[in-house]
Order: sequence, then C-alpha cells, then structure tokens
Amino acid sequence: MKVRVYSSEMAHGLFVVIPASTDPASLPAGVKRLLNENSWVKEFELSADRPTIGLDVNKALGDIEAKGHHVTKPQFLLEE
Repeated sequence: MKVRVYSSEMAHGLFVVIPASTDPASLPAGVKRLLNENSWVKEFELSADRPTIGLDVNKALGDIEAKGHHVTKPQFLLEE
C-alpha cells in the first residue's frame, strides 16, 4: 500500500501513516496540531513483507484499512 508518513520532531517522534491518496485534513485535530510546519513527509510503499524500523507494519496496515490512518510513537526514540 502506498502511504504517506508524517513525522514531527516537535512531538517527540510521533509518526502518522495514512494512505497516499488521503487528504491530511482528515486527521484528528489533536494530531494536526502536533504535525505543524515542523513536520516532514515521506511517501513509500508499506508492506508486511518489508518491515520498517520502529513501526509495527501489520498493526499499521490493519489500522489504515480500518480507520484510514495510523499513529504511533516508535519505541527506539527516547523521550526527553
């Protein structure tokens, strides 16, 4: 599945993964506040066959299919 990942350093490693075709305005208001101008975006193919560091790919794909987005804080990033 082609996805777009929004990541915010300001939110201590918050990742939001949504299908590439989804309008980012559809994200929950709290998430949009955290993903302001300090976030960066990357598009890639998310597949259970190719694990991504810090992201539970199977859970992300399931959440994306059910809700259209997946929010996670990868465990390898330390809270300050």
